[in-house]
Amino acid sequence: MIALVIVVGISAGFYPAFVLASFNPIEVLKGTLNPGSMSKRLRGLLVVFQFTVSIVIIIGSIIVYNQLNFMTKKDLGFQKENLLIIRRPDAFFTQIESFRDQVLKIPGVEKIGISRAVPGTIFSNNAFLKDEDPEKNTYLINQAQVSLDFPQALGVQLVEGRFFSREYGTDSTAILINEATVKSMGLTDPVGKYILVPVGPQQFQKLQIIGVMKDFNIESMHKAITPVCFIVMGPGGGDQFATVRLTGNDVPATIRALEETWQTFTTRQPFQYDFFSDTWDNLYLSEMKTGKIFIIFSLLAIFLACLGLLGLVTYITYRRTREIGIRKTYGASMQVVLRLLSKEVVFLILISSLIAYPIAYFGSKYWLEGFASKVNVSPFIYILATLITLVIGWLTTSYRTIKAANYNPSNALRIN
Repeated sequence: MIALVIVVGISAGFYPAFVLASFNPIEVLKGTLNPGSMSKRLRGLLVVFQFTVSIVIIIGSIIVYNQLNFMTKKDLGFQKENLLIIRRPDAFFTQIESFRDQVLKIPGVEKIGISRAVPGTIFSNNAFLKDEDPEKNTYLINQAQVSLDFPQALGVQLVEGRFFSREYGTDSTAILINEATVKSMGLTDPVGKYILVPVGPQQFQKLQIIGVMKDFNIESMHKAITPVCFIVMGPGGGDQFATVRLTGNDVPATIRALEETWQTFTTRQPFQYDFFSDTWDNLYLSEMKTGKIFIIFSLLAIFLACLGLLGLVTYITYRRTREIGIRKTYGASMQVVLRLLSKEVVFLILISSLIAYPIAYFGSKYWLEGFASKVNVSPFIYILATLITLVIGWLTTSYRTIKAANYNPSNALRIN
């Protein structure tokens, strides 16, 4: 930072010092000095550079905001709202069914399910085989062991078949798969068919497909939807999650009732919970930070560009004061003078836009490649960035241009 301050300070002071030192003293004393066109071109280049940066950042900010909004609002394949995830109910795994029954009696609870993984956590990645496949090809599927009620508590949707049910004693060897699994394994009419899971050397367990779930996200949208399956969880410990579907009525009271119920089953394990929507949105913390940084830098870039534009307009109005006076003497209206002074500013902003568009396009394309699901970038975003810049530029220069347009022509003609 110290080095940056020194370099910027020297650079900022070097050019005007160099220009002043290059003036011919005789021309200065005679009053015939003309700074030339170099300074004008440099001013124009600096303003174009500043507004190019501003437009690129404005476009980037809009795209980042749209992508974040898309990720947080996109249908995940299940309802993420009103989902409460309680950690470590395995502390009393032998009483899970009793805990479930007591929780369902709480007025604010709609459903509850237990699982070894929930979306946003790590699923087991296991190898499965198609039944009666002579080649014994293996297919990797993300697997979660779940209670019979978990799919309904999570809110996944069925494409065909049915969910797990206590009415079917054979569901302990049943499996639910998603559409991506059907596609990956090349299954046709999958409901009722069997797939195999290895349980030992040359030993397999047959699992009957009882339902196909609509595809849903178990990871952030940086990754594509993968094959997923649910199998019924057997007795035993291991890290578990209780997924509680709330009605949304008096949530604080419901949470208090859940904690009281928890404490009747265990006092060794603390009652720890998270709202699923908050946990899911945390997967995009880096993108949210990027969005905030873009907004801050866009405001800073626009402010600096406006300072440069203000300096340019001040210079233009000073150099053309006599011209404005002559035009007003011959009857030019304020609108004509405003158009005259604003024309160069509009021209510079349009040049900045033409330079900024390809930079913003390739930059946003590169950033969006990190997402399997991404928002469509509309050309209107680029036009909007230019319009925003034009409006800001016009507001910045309006004071100087209106003041110049209202200048008394007789006073203007007296200026040397």
